[in-house]
Amino acid sequence: MHICDGDVGTMDIFYINLAKQIHRREFVERNFAAVRRPGWGLSRIDAVTAAAARDMPGRIKDTEKACFQSHLRAVEKAQHAAGHVLIAEDDMLLGEGSLPAVQGALAGIAEDDWDILFTDLIIPNAGPMANFYMLRQRLALSGGSQLIDLGNLNFAGATAYIVNHRTRRKVLQALADGSPLDLPYDLQLRKLIRSKILRGHVIVPFPTSVSAFADTSQIQETNLADAVWTAFRRLTWLERDIDAAMKPLAIQKAEPGAEAFARLLTAMQSADYKKK
Repeated sequence: MHICDGDVGTMDIFYINLAKQIHRREFVERNFAAVRRPGWGLSRIDAVTAAAARDMPGRIKDTEKACFQSHLRAVEKAQHAAGHVLIAEDDMLLGEGSLPAVQGALAGIAEDDWDILFTDLIIPNAGPMANFYMLRQRLALSGGSQLIDLGNLNFAGATAYIVNHRTRRKVLQALADGSPLDLPYDLQLRKLIRSKILRGHVIVPFPTSVSAFADTSQIQETNLADAVWTAFRRLTWLERDIDAAMKPLAIQKAEPGAEAFARLLTAMQSADYKKK
């Protein structure tokens, strides 16, 4: 883990977008234009359609195959970039501090120590989720950020991540090994990181978040778990809006005892709470 800060640098952002999803494309481009810094670029990657992925071997759904191949197309494009590349789906959300936060995190880790840096993630288990949330609270007081090694962590999601320019060929080869597509893209990344084939970290607080488009997936059916994970991602974001993040869960009735436990977690975030 590294505490990091630093100056704004330059990077290309490649975002994946289906040709028919014009509103998503327009949002990404407006969002980037609003926060753009000198030297940063934005390029669209034409997403693979489910119809085009239908005959590819593997057990996952056609939409998941298409998502996998779209990310692979972006990683292939990254092979020719001048430096590190931020690969994103078209529901990524940038804030005023997103680009400086990314460069600050990069300043805190040697280029030889990582292959992929996530700028936003799903943490599906309650314990680690609480740890991430409390870490974000502590870091907010100092204005710093921290890199968490993902080698032993259960995670999901691939909305936004940075590919190291020094090891991008290694990343591409690990993903394009010719095996049948039996895992969704994000879970394949998790498998490669947990098996130590790739080295992955996530930046906390999350420099990027997800837009309102994330509330309706193009790949999976959404349910309560998705709403919880999305709220967590928005709460762990550097520029979070707590009320907006929690609004989709406002009508959810808590199980008996859940509210009491939530109050315990809240108390643990107080400056008066001292660990023994």
